[in-house]
Amino acid sequence: MPILKMREIEMLIDKKNCLEYGIVTDGTPSAEYAKQELQNFIQQSCGFCLKDYNGQPHYISLGENAYSQNIVAEYDLSDLNEEGFYILPKDGNVYVFGASPKSVIFGAYEFLEEYLWYYNNERISLKLKGMSPVQYRTHSQI
Repeated sequence: MPILKMREIEMLIDKKNCLEYGIVTDGTPSAEYAKQELQNFIQQSCGFCLKDYNGQPHYISLGENAYSQNIVAEYDLSDLNEEGFYILPKDGNVYVFGASPKSVIFGAYEFLEEYLWYYNNERISLKLKGMSPVQYRTHSQI
């Protein structure tokens, strides 16, 4: 069961603040694939790119790595099935990890689904007359 509160990572939505985030992985092929998927989908849908972690103030951690090991240690991953994962925002960072390398990919897709839903349906933009992008498009067509 993922734990995700989009309001806690709302700062990631802002194009200016996205520069404060990098993506760090555990180096496994599945985590690297998940990183590429995050970068590609966010670039295509939101117009900005999340870079590899290089000392930015915050990061999205995929899999078990030096940045996530203390967080992962707090959870019993044996309770998850092979595809189970967690998405945890903590101290301005986001951790995606799970029971298997494949589960990191599922976690990344869940993050994208929640993130993109929020970005398009709930995020209010002053440039769009105080509406979300979906509300604005619907309103403009009337």
